[in-house]
Amino acid sequence: FFFLRTAGPPPGAMGVKYLSHFVGSVPGCARHQELRAEFDGQVIVGDGYGLLRFLYHRDLDFVHGGAWPHLLDTTRELVESFRRAGFRLAFVFDGRIEASKRREWLSRRRRDQTAAARVHGLLDAGMVPSLKMWTPPVGCGEQLMQCLRAVGAEVHWSAG
Repeated sequence: FFFLRTAGPPPGAMGVKYLSHFVGSVPGCARHQELRAEFDGQVIVGDGYGLLRFLYHRDLDFVHGGAWPHLLDTTRELVESFRRAGFRLAFVFDGRIEASKRREWLSRRRRDQTAAARVHGLLDAGMVPSLKMWTPPVGCGEQLMQCLRAVGAEVHWSAG
């Protein structure tokens, strides 16, 4: 879910949903390559909200608010590991939604609300939701932005 920032993404480029899962599940689809000599000092740009699911583990207790220090620590470890390898990190978070994309955005938000309602219903009934139903706590994206800024990563908002 990273790409090297050179002249910028192609016009009209958008993320590919589940690409990182696909790449990780198909043998031989991706390979490790040492980039330090060729790209030392370059900026690697990542999807901020995609990073959230990577850093904020499902088994963290967010009901009682005890996971924020863990999020800061794991964010710091990530940024420092790339810094030691000679890279700077920048993350892009969703900004204002353009009118042409608003219908899809609303559809996704409604789907998220439905999923959250299902989790709430299970918790209310005294049941434990499955890990597939996990969703990050409210405000977690904003907290991740603050953590990234605090440890020296660049944080940007998309323009739509």
